[in-house]
Amino acid sequence: LMRRAAILALGASSPRALARLSSRQWPLSARYLGIQATEVLLSNGPTPAEPKKRRRRRGGDGREQGGGHIPDPSLPLSPAAAAATATPPVVPPLTPQEFQLRVQELSHRIHLAVSPMQDLNQGMEFSFSPDGLCLGMDLGSGRGGVAMEMDLDNQVVTFQLPVSGVQRYKFDSSSSSWVSAEDGHDLIGILTRDLLRQCSGLPSF
Repeated sequence: LMRRAAILALGASSPRALARLSSRQWPLSARYLGIQATEVLLSNGPTPAEPKKRRRRRGGDGREQGGGHIPDPSLPLSPAAAAATATPPVVPPLTPQEFQLRVQELSHRIHLAVSPMQDLNQGMEFSFSPDGLCLGMDLGSGRGGVAMEMDLDNQVVTFQLPVSGVQRYKFDSSSSSWVSAEDGHDLIGILTRDLLRQCSGLPSF
């Protein structure tokens, strides 16, 4: 019995061989050895293959096909990437003479843009310093006024506006415009807004 069971456990190759053993003749041993034989057959069978990991191919530009980008430090940056990482050029400060010229141009520009509104706003008057570096506007009865003064040492102009109050501006050479020294807003935009709130008509900037 033990020999036949051992032969069956080691040599059986199909479930039919297990069926030849009668559980009536060997009520315990056959059942036990049948289980062992089944385990042997299962353990000797093929094991499922593990899924292979898909390898990504990397092109010559450092990009993986079907995946993300791994930058290659040996490759040059694209024009867009180079522009994004480029340091903006440093604009040199204006000379005192250049700054005074920009202030005179600003004063003249404001006068040309606002003077047509005098016919619509009774009492509106302008005043200028002899050198044209300071500007004053009386907007008329109860509307307040606008005053501009230059600070040559710090290269800023200070405006007293009827709604926005005291504001300081510097000349931005990259855009050829006057912007706030605090938050970068545009002078012409806020001056136009204050004039629209206080006066009739529209300045022609």
